[in-house]
Amino acid sequence: MRTTTLATYTRFAALLTAVAAACMGTGYAGGWEHDQEQLAQNAEQIRQVAQNEGTVLSRIKGLMLLITFAALFASALAVSAAMATAIFERRVEVGLMKALGAGSFAVSAIFFAEALLLAIAGGVAGFSAGALLAHRIGRSIFNSQISIEPVLFPVILAIAVLVSFAGSAAAIRRAVKFDPVFALRGEG
Repeated sequence: MRTTTLATYTRFAALLTAVAAACMGTGYAGGWEHDQEQLAQNAEQIRQVAQNEGTVLSRIKGLMLLITFAALFASALAVSAAMATAIFERRVEVGLMKALGAGSFAVSAIFFAEALLLAIAGGVAGFSAGALLAHRIGRSIFNSQISIEPVLFPVILAIAVLVSFAGSAAAIRRAVKFDPVFALRGEG
């Protein structure tokens, strides 16, 4: 929406310049030079406002991107802590599985499957809450209808899965390296 405003200001300034150039060629006299100077000043002011608006919008966009990355990093840390706790609570089961012959892949597959299910549930909940908030904020603040592109849903799910796997990887790697003897004794 803001980009449209910037483009409108730019087109308006170009239109004013074209009108001034066309009127100069007609030979209109009688104070036109003063009007032309005023039009040129107005066009320059509009161009400066549009340029400043574009600068502010690009800075806001950068700030939003930084906040998004910080939120993703915090989410990965939260997932890592939750998965480490879950694995620590199940270290006896992991030790039993390894003692019965389960390989590293089988043990890690169980925890990655759990992380996948949690990521999908979190992605669906996050997408739904975000869409609801976007609609309400758009209606209350901007008095306009916000449309959510359907292509964002699988992208959000993919990001949720990537963050979940990235956060879980270190804890799952530790679970795979449990020594079954110590884990079954409760010392792991």
